[in-house]
Amino acid sequence: METRKISRSRFDGTNTTSFKSRVAIDTNILVRALIDKNDLLAKILETAQEAHIPLPIFFETIFVLEKVYKQHRDVITNYVSTLISYQNVLTDSEILKDSVSIYRNNKNLSIIDCFALAYSNKNSLELITFDRKLIKGVK
Repeated sequence: METRKISRSRFDGTNTTSFKSRVAIDTNILVRALIDKNDLLAKILETAQEAHIPLPIFFETIFVLEKVYKQHRDVITNYVSTLISYQNVLTDSEILKDSVSIYRNNKNLSIIDCFALAYSNKNSLELITFDRKLIKGVK
């Protein structure tokens, strides 16, 4: 597997005039765009043909926004919904939308619990768990 180098300028915003046509975005870019009003994400979304954001990055972003920055679920879910509305943002949007919908309406469940529910629902699977909060969410 080929390892690609990441230039520091990609992190500090000093070289943002153009990006490769296909990029992967990390959690800290998503968090800083909302919390610090950093415009790097906007520049990426304006110039990149494909902005890949894997589900684990979204889940980590949601966790950090909720637990570290104490953001309300409505703010978080609106942010995620806005991000996945961009045509050049590539992720598993269907399962993410379902997960975020469950997350928005179930204050006692983590985003990972919500993903487990959405995934099992999408695939017509029985979800087996010892997690009492999650069991209540299944009913």
